[in-house]
Amino acid sequence: MEENNIINNDNLPMDDDGQMRLFEVPAATDRIIKANALIQRMGNTTLLGEKLLLLALSNIVERNFKDYINPYLKKIKENNGGDYSNGLVAEISLATVKQYLPISKKPGGRFYDDLDQLMNHGRLVTSWVIMYEDKDRISNVALITSALFDRKLGKLFIKFNSDAKDLVLRPKAYTELSKSIMFDFKNIEAFSCYQLLKSKITMLEWIQKNKKLPPLKEYSIEFELSELKFLTRTISIDMEDNSKRGIDVRRAIEERDFEAAEQIVKDKRKRKERWQMFKTDVLERASKEINGFKCPFKEDDESLEQYYNDCLNNHPTDIHFRCTLNTVGRGGKVIGVKFYISWDKKKRKNQEEEQVIPSAEVLERESAEDDFMDEMRAELASLPFEFKTKDLRSIAEKAQWDKDKVKKAMDLLKEQNHDNISSPVGWMISAIEKGYESTKKKENAPSMSRSAKAYNSYEQREYSKQDYDDIEQMLLQRTYDKVHEESSDNDGQE
Repeated sequence: MEENNIINNDNLPMDDDGQMRLFEVPAATDRIIKANALIQRMGNTTLLGEKLLLLALSNIVERNFKDYINPYLKKIKENNGGDYSNGLVAEISLATVKQYLPISKKPGGRFYDDLDQLMNHGRLVTSWVIMYEDKDRISNVALITSALFDRKLGKLFIKFNSDAKDLVLRPKAYTELSKSIMFDFKNIEAFSCYQLLKSKITMLEWIQKNKKLPPLKEYSIEFELSELKFLTRTISIDMEDNSKRGIDVRRAIEERDFEAAEQIVKDKRKRKERWQMFKTDVLERASKEINGFKCPFKEDDESLEQYYNDCLNNHPTDIHFRCTLNTVGRGGKVIGVKFYISWDKKKRKNQEEEQVIPSAEVLERESAEDDFMDEMRAELASLPFEFKTKDLRSIAEKAQWDKDKVKKAMDLLKEQNHDNISSPVGWMISAIEKGYESTKKKENAPSMSRSAKAYNSYEQREYSKQDYDDIEQMLLQRTYDKVHEESSDNDGQE
């Protein structure tokens, strides 16, 4: 998993005039980590809103600026009310937005107006008030607290709710998505369907590996039809609707009664909510963008043979899927859809590395390590040094995560003259390696006599590895000579 930095006053990029330079953290790879809870959530967002969230997730940092050293951010707080100096912040340049999102080249194109409406008029914030599954129950959260698009400066700022940190910063259950795939989708249903199926096949494959079983050609997952409509955003939820209707639909979803929730919000004028239109406008359209062809809804030999041949010749994404229907009654009313998902081997082979989901044991260890490094960060906060997460990890790893050794090294560092230490991380690692002891006089400890002080006041010699080798060789030679001498004496006595 990619490490996200904590940015503070000590490691800010500065301009020549000493002012903080506005910046974004570059996304080094094509990968975006997205929490499964965000993929499988329910709410009301547009395709533009979904893609902006992906850009934000790939640029998010945890900022901790002690004061407003940049006049621009200070002015934003005073005029807009958004504090982008502290907390979970994504800062994105307009150049990055243009790189990934389609922008009309015609004069007067609506893209900038849409971006302005989404960012500056609260739509992005309200669209990410979501419901998601959290430990076998449905929870809700306002994911984004504020957003700003400065068209003149060419910057976008998105601030996330600190209560949603586990969803946006190093989530434990997540799926790796490819920018080149995600930003190529043309409609929200295909976008939502792809990330949903990708998260499911990733998890199902991990379960198979965890059981020490060989991978399957296809992995299957079934959804209740009403639930699928909510998950693909075909039916959206207005989390700001506090009318009886809005409250009732949210209560039905919390009870996982998706069919009842659908009946409450159903609008007969919306064609996609009816099965035939849902099949045509959502599933078949998603199939064309994900598979590159129209997927079959039958399991006869001819349909399957055609499907597998099409899979070999089409590679728009790294997965393929086909569907079968769960029907009831004489009329064959569709009540569920079963997906059969497979990896596109050619597309997947071209990716940098295969998706890896850590086991529960690994996750537990990583969580304990994170807690330990948080304790180290708090302990070292009073010192005039900057300790990045990777620095703390290096120190802890050198001590083999032994808390007593790390605590001793931290205490020793506090005793030193900090002006003489250019590399506190290297100093602490040396302290752990060489077993430094405190030079601080212990309370109630007996004082040394003058002769003892004189004995200990000589300048100790520093030995190299070669010195130790020479000493070892000398001792071995002495032992050999002594044994040889004793052996000669015994022979003479006889």
